[in-house]
Amino acid sequence: MSQAESLARDKVASADWSLADWNAALIRQIFMRPERASTSLSRVDTTGRLLRKVAGEADGEVAKRRFIAAFGDDPARIKSQYIWSQSIPAITQRDGIPPTFAALYLTLLAASADDSTFEDGNFRNRFSKLLGCPDLATFGFGELPRLWLHFAEWTRSRQRSKRDCARLLLPDPHHEKLIGQSKRLAFPTYRDELQLRATLKKSGLDSDASFASVSSVVHARLTAFSSNFREELTTFHQFVARGRQLEAYESPFWGAIRDIRQESEEERAEAYGRFCILLDASDPRNLEYCLLSDSRGLRSMAEGERIVLDRPQGSYCLMWRDPAGTLAIDAIAARAAQHRDLARSRVGTALLAGCVVFFPNSVGRLTTDGEYYDNGPVALVSRLEYSDRLTATCRELGVRWLGASAHDANGEWRTMVFPSIGRASLDRLSALLPQVAKGLARSSWRPPRPRLSGGAWFGQALLLNPASNPVVHMEDCEAGRFALIDETGREISAGALVVMGDGLCIPPAMLVDARQIAACRYVLELGADRESVLEVPVVTEIPSLDCRQVGDRGAWLSDGPNGSLSSLELLRPLPRTVVDLARQRPLTGAWPLLEPTSTASIAPCAPVKQSQPQQPFGWLTEVLALRYARRTSLPFSELRSHLDMVAAATDISPWVVRRLLLAGCWLRSVERRTSPFPTLTLADRMISCRSVNGRSVARISGMFQEAELRDLKQALHPTESISRIGSDELQAVIGCLEVSFDSMHRAREMANRHDLIWIEQEAPWNPMAGMLLPTSEIGFREVMRPNLLLEEWDCKARLWLEARAVTEEPALGALFKAQGNQRNTFWIKSKDGFFATDSSSWAWLVHTLEIEGSLGRLSVNGDVSWSERIMSLPSTLCRWWLHLGGGCVGIDSQGALVFIGGSAKSIWEGVAIRTPDHPAILAEAYRCFERRALALRIRRRRPS
Repeated sequence: MSQAESLARDKVASADWSLADWNAALIRQIFMRPERASTSLSRVDTTGRLLRKVAGEADGEVAKRRFIAAFGDDPARIKSQYIWSQSIPAITQRDGIPPTFAALYLTLLAASADDSTFEDGNFRNRFSKLLGCPDLATFGFGELPRLWLHFAEWTRSRQRSKRDCARLLLPDPHHEKLIGQSKRLAFPTYRDELQLRATLKKSGLDSDASFASVSSVVHARLTAFSSNFREELTTFHQFVARGRQLEAYESPFWGAIRDIRQESEEERAEAYGRFCILLDASDPRNLEYCLLSDSRGLRSMAEGERIVLDRPQGSYCLMWRDPAGTLAIDAIAARAAQHRDLARSRVGTALLAGCVVFFPNSVGRLTTDGEYYDNGPVALVSRLEYSDRLTATCRELGVRWLGASAHDANGEWRTMVFPSIGRASLDRLSALLPQVAKGLARSSWRPPRPRLSGGAWFGQALLLNPASNPVVHMEDCEAGRFALIDETGREISAGALVVMGDGLCIPPAMLVDARQIAACRYVLELGADRESVLEVPVVTEIPSLDCRQVGDRGAWLSDGPNGSLSSLELLRPLPRTVVDLARQRPLTGAWPLLEPTSTASIAPCAPVKQSQPQQPFGWLTEVLALRYARRTSLPFSELRSHLDMVAAATDISPWVVRRLLLAGCWLRSVERRTSPFPTLTLADRMISCRSVNGRSVARISGMFQEAELRDLKQALHPTESISRIGSDELQAVIGCLEVSFDSMHRAREMANRHDLIWIEQEAPWNPMAGMLLPTSEIGFREVMRPNLLLEEWDCKARLWLEARAVTEEPALGALFKAQGNQRNTFWIKSKDGFFATDSSSWAWLVHTLEIEGSLGRLSVNGDVSWSERIMSLPSTLCRWWLHLGGGCVGIDSQGALVFIGGSAKSIWEGVAIRTPDHPAILAEAYRCFERRALALRIRRRRPS
């Protein structure tokens, strides 16, 4: 039987195994277990426990005797196993594994010694006793180092090419050039390992503890160990003292500590299963927890309480579903108190003790299986008896955290999410935890590993497109490469990673046409022929998702219709403001607000049958749907991470895309009543309908996923059609969907099915009410409030300058921002004083009107090119244009916002230009009404 056939076998009778069978089984158990892929080994377990697992025997001594028997009793044949031959590389190439490891492992057994040989300090004597061949006591092992070097090189090559193998790190043989590597790889000896296990068990420490704490408890019993053990411990001390952390971690001493811990975890998993908890802290006000297990952990649960994961996460393939439908930590803690296996796991004991620690995993999600890195995110979830002390310590240390209850305001658990925390502060907090929870704190040093930031995630899978392209980070990383893999494991494309910020990413342009990708592999080069690999599952399409909407709309503010921020719950889609046109005049300056031009139109604009938006908005639709499926609001900084990737793929500036997402009514800038910092929510999706040639033509604004558009198309009757208003001549546009329905009833059916807000076309509406008197709510003061620290807007650099006290007279139109505890105030210098508003969008309009005398240019067909000074427009104005105007907004070549698709300039009459009969007829009519009203009042007062 070939080595490859032996490697593929799962179960055989070890009594009949040949040396090739043992060789393949040992390689499979030690180097090719899934959890050891892409790791490194600095020592090899030589206990009977490993051979018992390899052979499937109940007795380790029986397995060991059968392994030794496979070598035979012919000294010449045994010696030939340690002679280098040119056939060894050929056999390795043919079978996929070297044929030499069984022989190499035998030297480890001799170096480790056992109950029958530990008293003999001579390696070669122990080797001959194991095999029962006295003639081997004088064998020189002259080519043993070459055999070890070949095998170590194979593990390195296999790990780089197939990612399914641990890499063997050969130690320095010191003065024993021939057998030194075998002796150090077999560290510790049989008796030393027994003593080490007893010491660790008594102290309660393992590889999760710090180097210093483990070293201290072992050093306290130093006389109980052999001289070789003391030498290794001294070497380990020297590495730690000199700050050579990686070498200390990869030393045989710490390798033994790690293996003892791993063996303990494997035994616990075999008995009770593996468990971990995921924390989704995307929305700190709405935390969600998820309990995962391997196939063993939750198998005793009722069928309806466990879900099989479509994409297993490592060894975790089951998820617990709370029958009550909650995603709270108190529900998981209650389950731990009832479930025997969960209660005995590390996670379960921490839950029952009242405190759980979460660290980020390789894809940035907080989990009890994660690992800490310097200044990385951490979450502490604790009962009230611990949370008070943790909170007080955080305030003492000056550490910032996001606090929230795990389930509700009256829950007994509290969560503290730290966006970034240093090692010293974490150690201070860890000291306050109960002893059983400290194991999850993992204070030991670990080698840096790849970690991803950014991107949008569908469960455990990454949505991969130019807008969802995460950055991979790793310390000391010099360069890297990537590979996109299909479901068969074939590489679709590959290339070099490029620098993005402080990390590396896939060149966004290479993802423009990415389809049918199942996984993405990141390979980071660390120098000195070292690599680190991270492979993540990938999706390129997602189903329709339910996005979260703002719950308490009264707690949020957005652009109102009259020049200031208004409550979301009080803001109607199109307010019914009726104003006497005779009394209406601009807030500052004179009519018109828009400068009329002779230009026919800004750009051709018409409905096209392609209902999907043009790129990059198609990519962003899927990304934003995933982000808002997990949270109600998104910070501007997180949106920027997606827009930067889009810019690299399309050469469209991030600020262009951001302004269009807001002007196109996909997103909305909102503020909490208690906070002056704006954030982003999904804008309400709205529909308006009008009759055209006997058809009901509806316009729909807002963001729709590709899956939703497919559903919408399928719901249409054969006589109905859908298109999107757009233009090919502008850099980027967002237009309404336009649907031709058979009747108005059909349009209302569609509105109900997709939760669209209905807008009445006939509602009287002035979208510029904030710039007109008497409807404007923009205040006026002769002087600004004293002692204000003001940030001034720099028009050329397009940024806010550092806050300062303004002592000089500002220029006309100068724009300032004063940050308050709950609200920002924007001040605009006018001829006679200052205008003030809490809405940045309305402030841009006043600022522009004061400086330029108009807000933009008006074309003959009603299209508008807004001034380049205007950074954003009020959302009420944009919705008015999308539904009652041209139906499309864009950015021109100079970077100015434009309204296109207009049909006539008259739509702006009474809005931005005065009505034809405004100065004479309406004014005279108004005076007549006033005289008549006065006459009626006088008549009522006369005595009869």
